[in-house]
Amino acid sequence: MAVDISSNTFFDVANRQQWLSSANLTSILSNVHLYGPYSVYATFFDPFDMNVTNPQTGSLYKFQPFSDVRLRLAFADGVNLTEVMIDVANRLSVPATNLIPPGLPPSGSYNTSITPRYSYNLTGVQDNLLSAMMNPITQFTLTNGTAAPSGYFNNTFGCTTLNSHNQCSSPVQQTVNLVYSTGDTVDQAIFTDIAEAVNNVSTTYNMGLTVTLTPVPSGQMLTEAFSSQLYMYALGWIDDYPWVVDFLGPMYQPGNSYPGPDGWNIVEMQTLWQQALTANANNNITGLVKVSNMMNTLAQQKVMYLFTQYTLNILAMTSNVQGFAFNPSLATAAGGIAGPELFVQLY
Repeated sequence: MAVDISSNTFFDVANRQQWLSSANLTSILSNVHLYGPYSVYATFFDPFDMNVTNPQTGSLYKFQPFSDVRLRLAFADGVNLTEVMIDVANRLSVPATNLIPPGLPPSGSYNTSITPRYSYNLTGVQDNLLSAMMNPITQFTLTNGTAAPSGYFNNTFGCTTLNSHNQCSSPVQQTVNLVYSTGDTVDQAIFTDIAEAVNNVSTTYNMGLTVTLTPVPSGQMLTEAFSSQLYMYALGWIDDYPWVVDFLGPMYQPGNSYPGPDGWNIVEMQTLWQQALTANANNNITGLVKVSNMMNTLAQQKVMYLFTQYTLNILAMTSNVQGFAFNPSLATAAGGIAGPELFVQLY
């Protein structure tokens, strides 16, 4: 018998002290052995959405906070991902640096030098919020890539001038709701970090900006997310097949799985995507890797996503298993479906 262990039940089978102190996998159950951790081809992230619609009216909200890169940075800077991966994910995940998970073919697609524009920086939260509040953007882009008419959106919140007490006297009130799946403890912790950081700055300057959290069933979240009804939510991408274009298209191509409902339309990304397809069709691996890195770099500059974690897989097996093979491209356990084990021999 073999089971896949999730982060919140890990210490039901593993010695907590040995794992957290030395990454040593030791089972606390007799006749059960632990194997791993194994990397899987999966990246989890929290999208920043623009062109968000009101589900009650079907019309676009006037307030589109994440159309402003300063607000995307402010929210991303509020998260201590390293702490979350240790304290909540129990080291069964590592902070994600970009879209491509470690080891994904072809070699070179995963590039550790392509790092996020954001980092855990509470001063950055404050500075970006103040800048966005005092000088709100007036230019917006619709999902089809065209410019929104003047006055179509209004990103005003707080005030443009602080009083003698270094606060807003009569702030314009705005709320940003963050949605995660019920039971998703990792993203709950990530969103809690964001809410605490942003709300603390907002309270300090009386900005009137409030971040709230809402857990919902996963099916409801997916429906709302892909109906363009959420400002920010938590999801991920698990490989359909082990090749870099399987991540690049759904995540970066305008109109595809995530950029479409998330309201993103970056013209340069469409050009790069076509170059990636051409390189792939011509078996130009060097060119494909180069374009992949360029797409990742552009996404980081734009702060399209808050990349959160690369998951690790731990397997618990009874002692009658002797040998097995692990294939990261079949590790659907990361999505809570079936396990990736191929048993070589039983006894």
